[in-house]
Amino acid sequence: MKFVFKIIKFISYIPLVNKLLILIYHAAKNKLRAQLSELENIEDIIIISDFTSGQFIFGQSDYNLLIITKNPKRMKTILRRARYLIRSHPLTSLVFNYNYIPILTKEEFNTNFIKSYILQNYTQKMITWDSLLFHKKYKLQAPIENIYPMLHFAFKNLDSFLFRKNTFFSKRNQLKKLMRSLNSLNYFFPELYPLPDNFQKKFRFISSYPLLAFWFHQKIERFIWKSLTYHEIKTKPHVEEQESLPIPDILEKVLTQLKQNPWIDDIMITPALINPQQAFLEKIYIDILVNKDFAKQRPLKLKENMRELIKAQQNEDLKIRLRVLPSFHYVFFNQNYLYAFPLDPMLRDKLAYSINDKMPSIDYNSQQLDHALIHFFLTQVIRFRSLDQKTALIGSKFIKALNLMYRYYQVLYYLKNKDILVLRAEEDIREKLSPQFSHILSSDIVTDETWILIRSQLLFLLKNIKQELVKREPKIERVRL
Repeated sequence: MKFVFKIIKFISYIPLVNKLLILIYHAAKNKLRAQLSELENIEDIIIISDFTSGQFIFGQSDYNLLIITKNPKRMKTILRRARYLIRSHPLTSLVFNYNYIPILTKEEFNTNFIKSYILQNYTQKMITWDSLLFHKKYKLQAPIENIYPMLHFAFKNLDSFLFRKNTFFSKRNQLKKLMRSLNSLNYFFPELYPLPDNFQKKFRFISSYPLLAFWFHQKIERFIWKSLTYHEIKTKPHVEEQESLPIPDILEKVLTQLKQNPWIDDIMITPALINPQQAFLEKIYIDILVNKDFAKQRPLKLKENMRELIKAQQNEDLKIRLRVLPSFHYVFFNQNYLYAFPLDPMLRDKLAYSINDKMPSIDYNSQQLDHALIHFFLTQVIRFRSLDQKTALIGSKFIKALNLMYRYYQVLYYLKNKDILVLRAEEDIREKLSPQFSHILSSDIVTDETWILIRSQLLFLLKNIKQELVKREPKIERVRL
């Protein structure tokens, strides 16, 4: 089947084949409509893919679905059945994205405040969605007053496809997501993220003929970095003397030498949230903050060289996660709380170590923090409904589940106390959670039986988080757990 998918994607670049692919997509819609219309307790199924941006290409893009259910108690059953029906037929499995299908109750969908948090990408005032089951359209007013979900989505794409890995843009999907992100940022912040007039024309040409991206990848990446490093940042010395991090001397020497390059503003080192062995760090996050001179070089080559140099210091005792990102982007990332975990900026403010002994000047946006906390809560609710939490944790080490439970607890603690709780030792963190985990080692593998305990703890914390959020935003009461 994967081979068939590749063939279809390849022939989708042939202009005359496009009409045939449109017919295939319509046939898949009719097939799935007939199958899902027989399911009970479904109010509607909506196609939420964006057809107006010119980025949807038949043969390469998927239809994304949103399920509206009448009975909140049947959500998992409905979602499980819908995924099975999509996967069971080659036509529907080709056209529809079954990995991520958000599901809402009718009451949740009719609440614009809740619905606004699943609008990840938009650059127009009116958004139109198509019903799969009925011949009707849904028109939604873009929530201009709440652009946090769009920002979070845009920065997540940049973080995944540009800052964390070497990108050759040979995959159209990567280029499309980067293009969406830059468009969205430019739409809402034209002065911060400027784009030339011919940006759309160039990127649509390259995304239509992705093989050309391999030949022009250096030029493309330099262009993107030039846009992202447009603004400089201000820094301030540490008020208090930094405590040295317990990292290998050779790694610290490598980073100090690397900092001498004029296109690097600073290098930030952040330890992992939980450190089982307090004597040394087992996992660190390294952020290399670059300036506008970086775009004048060969960004792709420089990133590759730095990654090889730093990753060479990684071993069984020390895991390193590396990002190369513009200094301004790092500041914007933190001040708007755009991490997957909303309290990360506060933790970095307390735990991060600067090679330059200076910290970027960050004016934190408290309103965005409120949006980030709500977005985190709704994201976790949807992950539970779609069984993503279970799939992600079973088979992994217990330390991963412990980390997630502790993050839930930190959010709850902040909502109650308006302060961030920073515990690093594993035994201190375990004391805050259920004693049922006392017999489970951090290195143990999560099983189906262990998951039952973890699930109970996560849902308990999630319900308490909801109670605190309702005090800030009463409409959260309509979210069903």
